[in-house]
Amino acid sequence: MKAVLFKISRILILLVVLSGGCAFLGTMMGDGDLPEFYSIPVEQLVEPVTQNTTFYLADSDIPAKPQERWFAMYHTLRILETVSPEIALWVADRHRRGMLIYDFNIPVDHSAYGTCYAYQSILTGHLLLSPHFWRLSDVEKAGVFVHEYRHSRQNFLKAMGWRAVQIISLRALSDPDDIVLENEAYLYQYQFYQAIRHQNTLVESILKTRELL
Repeated sequence: MKAVLFKISRILILLVVLSGGCAFLGTMMGDGDLPEFYSIPVEQLVEPVTQNTTFYLADSDIPAKPQERWFAMYHTLRILETVSPEIALWVADRHRRGMLIYDFNIPVDHSAYGTCYAYQSILTGHLLLSPHFWRLSDVEKAGVFVHEYRHSRQNFLKAMGWRAVQIISLRALSDPDDIVLENEAYLYQYQFYQAIRHQNTLVESILKTRELL
C-alpha cells in the first residue's frame, strides 16, 4: 500500500513540475504584440450607451439561423471596426470559417462570476457564444469579443500549462476560471472600455478584487 501511495505521489509531483514548467516557459515566451485601441468616446459609436439591438434573440422560441445572428450584431461589429479593426477582422474570420458557434449552451458554472457569455476553446479555436451573450448591450458584446480575442492570443504552452496547474492543485473546484489567464483577458477588456470611456462595473470589480486596479 505504501509503495502504491509513494508511486502516486511521485507521479503527482512530476505532473506539478511539468505543468508548472510549461506554464512558466509559456508565460516567458509571451503572446506577441497585441492590437492597440483607438480612443473614441462611446457616444460617437452608438446611442444610447446601454442599447441592445439583439435582445430579441435571447428569448426567442425559434432558434435564429447563424447568418441572422451575424447580421443582428451590426452595431457591435461597427464598434469593433472603429476601436480595433484587427479584432473585428478576427471575429469576421471566425464567422467565415464556421468557428463562431451561436447560442451554445455553456454551463453557468464555467465562470466563477455567475454567467458565462462566451468561451474560446484552447484545443479547437472555436468561439462559443452562450444565450446570455444576446442580453448584453452592444458595447458589452464588443467587450466580450475583446476578452475572448485575448484568450485566443495566449500561446498554447502557457494556456495548457496554467490549466494543468489549476486542475492538479484542485483550484478548479473553487474557481473554474484560471486566474493568470483570466487576468490578462480582463485587463485587455478593461483597456478597451477605457479607450471608449465606458465604465463596466463587473470588469472593474473583478480587477479590484484581484488587486489589479
